[in-house]
Formats: sequence, structure tokens, C-alpha cells
Amino acid sequence: MNDNRLKNLTISAMLAALSFILPYFVPPVVLPLWTMTLTAHVPVFISIFISPLTAVMTTLGTTLAFFLKFPANFEVTLRAASHIVFVLLAILLLKAGFGKKNIFQTVGFAVVISAVHALAEMLVIGVYLYLGIITNSNALYYLLVAVGLGSFVHSLIDFAIAFTIYKTLQKARLIK
Repeated sequence: MNDNRLKNLTISAMLAALSFILPYFVPPVVLPLWTMTLTAHVPVFISIFISPLTAVMTTLGTTLAFFLKFPANFEVTLRAASHIVFVLLAILLLKAGFGKKNIFQTVGFAVVISAVHALAEMLVIGVYLYLGIITNSNALYYLLVAVGLGSFVHSLIDFAIAFTIYKTLQKARLIK
């Protein structure tokens, strides 16, 4: 195995491990009708810039972590699993050359994948609401504002943290 492949494998393992332990050590922010774990997406966002395989494996690690942390609350696990949608889109966009050429492209990239992230989580919650698994007298507010807008903002915050870390690691020549 060449040095570059070994380095990527090591980074993949570290990001997957980080994505696995973050939900245990970062307390969730609990709002009425919604919770979020800030920094939960940071390893996933960093992994997107490393390689497609790293991104998929990190996303699976995050999903498994939330499943093990919240076994009785499968909704949280399905929301984490829905991240594969924005991860695959991000991989395709980066492969097409969109995403990190300049600050405007990076912000646009963050907005697009954060919007897709929010839509995927809204789909999960929408199915739960439709099936009556979750009941809420303010279902539309819950779906659009708490989940949709909340996921979008949360995603943008985590992206900003992750991109800053990624660029720092690049400058230190720890990653390409």
C-alpha cells in the first residue's frame, strides 16, 4: 500500500471515529420541537473534501453512532442516514469542479448542500408525521421551521467549522 493510500485510510478511520464519538460528548441543543448536536456534521463535511469513499464511510459511522446513542428514537437515526443524500450530491459537485475555487463558490456549495440536507431531513420527518408516528398540533411549523430551517442553519454552521478545519489541515500539509 502506498503512502498516500495509507494516509487516506488513516484519515478516513479518524473521521469515522470522530463522527462516531461526537454525539456522545457534544450535548444536544434542545429547542421546542427539535434538537441538534452542533458539530455532528463536521467530520462528514471534512470527509467530503478528502475522497468519496471517506465521505460515505464517515456518513455511515455517524448513522451508526446515532443509532447506538438513541436506539429507541429511530427518527434520529433515519435523519442521520438521510445525510447520504447531500453527501452524494456534494461528491458529484466537487467532481464537476464546483465548490472550492473561490469564496463565492464555496458559499454557494454550502448553501446548496445545506438546502438538500434540510430537504432530506424534512422528508424523514414528513413521513413520520404522515404515518402518525410523530403527532404534532403544529405539524407544518415543525416540518418547515424547526426541521427545515433548523437543519439548514445547523448545516451551514457545521460546514463553516469543517471548512475552516479542512483549510487549516491543508495549509499544515496534513491533507491535500
